[in-house]
Amino acid sequence: MKVTAIKLARVIALFDTDELIPSGKVSLSKATAEVARKFSFQISPPPGEQYDDKKGIAFEDGEWNETPVTKLTIYNDGIIIDTRNSTTRSFQILRECLVWASYELGLHYDEKMLHRTRYLSFLSFFSEAPILTYSQPINNAARTMADLLTSITGQSRKYAGTRIDLDFDHTSDRDTIATFSIQRLPGEPFEANKYFSQAPLPTEAHIALIEQFESDVLDG
Repeated sequence: MKVTAIKLARVIALFDTDELIPSGKVSLSKATAEVARKFSFQISPPPGEQYDDKKGIAFEDGEWNETPVTKLTIYNDGIIIDTRNSTTRSFQILRECLVWASYELGLHYDEKMLHRTRYLSFLSFFSEAPILTYSQPINNAARTMADLLTSITGQSRKYAGTRIDLDFDHTSDRDTIATFSIQRLPGEPFEANKYFSQAPLPTEAHIALIEQFESDVLDG
């Protein structure tokens, strides 16, 4: 297995962002302007724009210490930071940014604010094996499907597994957490064995999970 691209490395820090300005002595418009300048964001909120709880305060296409930052969004209940590096680097940037803001802007920051952290990782990869055709029952169903469609349309087509998803039982837990999925990379032939995957995991754990899955398929 070889990772071909990190498409998203997102860190979600859940906390009451009003705690960053507990005394109300820091101007929100000044703080957002300084954040936009520090990151050199190409897209940032216009001065005086009304805050929207649903959209948050969004900044896009910036950089922190030579690491591109795709997006930074501040909500009233947390901060999301996106890079295409790794979730480890995304978390590091978030922490460094909050430390900087405490010194330069007078914001209140405490390490405990980051104790509730969630992740989302997107990546594409190449495998040595067709890892989505790992089950004989799936292969049998694919051949039957191909034969039946040939009899209907008169055209021969190859069928194979294209996607797997793992999720938890939402009837007892309604938390919003992404599925773990592996699917064939759109636009690529089946024989290329190129895939896209998402997981609510740190980048390194996501890669390790795919490697384990690939190894188990090959062993089987």
